[in-house]
Amino acid sequence: VRDTLMPVKNGVFRLGTIGFNNTRRFKIRATYNTCNKDSVILYSGWNCGGYPTDIANFNCQKDRIPLYIEPQNTQFQVGITDSITTADLCGQTPYQYTLENIGSTTAYNTKAIVTLPIGMNIVSGSCYIKYPHKSFKQAISNPTLVNGTTYEWPLSSINNLLSQGFKGVSDTNRNKIIIYFKVQTDCDYSSGNYIRASAKGNIKCGEPIITYPGISNSLNIKGVTRPYFTLVKVLTDSILP
Repeated sequence: VRDTLMPVKNGVFRLGTIGFNNTRRFKIRATYNTCNKDSVILYSGWNCGGYPTDIANFNCQKDRIPLYIEPQNTQFQVGITDSITTADLCGQTPYQYTLENIGSTTAYNTKAIVTLPIGMNIVSGSCYIKYPHKSFKQAISNPTLVNGTTYEWPLSSINNLLSQGFKGVSDTNRNKIIIYFKVQTDCDYSSGNYIRASAKGNIKCGEPIITYPGISNSLNIKGVTRPYFTLVKVLTDSILP
């Protein structure tokens, strides 16, 4: 069903006749240019002698309905995939990091984050980005070490389109970012470990965006037995004197 634009004059919308026991639904669209919670006041009336010329002359019995408006946030969804699950120690393994803006609001100051296990490092010169995600890969610098083993790509600083905002689902060609990179293990790596992938950003009004992180498959080292973990449960009876 296509929307029909209702005629308006001096803020008064003429909705015509609504038959007995019938229902009509109306959709209100507005442009919102502030970061503060606000409202639109809607007045409705019926069985009037005629349409008023403007709101000030609306003398018919009416209902006052406040419609509240506040900035809409969005959500990030992160995934990380690999092409192999077993590698040689000190060998290189390729990964694909995917970040999607799954809401309708544009994100800003977007950052891609990966936390590596001890003994794993990103190979210098192996990082590429695709944005829009249907475009060609472009080389980018290695991520910056933030703390511990957590690294970060400042995406809004390394891609001109992302500096203007990371689009939501209203633009499906620009709501997904793909990063390719390779890692290399060393003797400190524990076989069976994994990479944790996340992201962060904010909407134009500054609120942080909720992120659903991703975890890679375990990367096992050839010839190394994966460590086993044991859960010990201890039950004791009361000791009376």
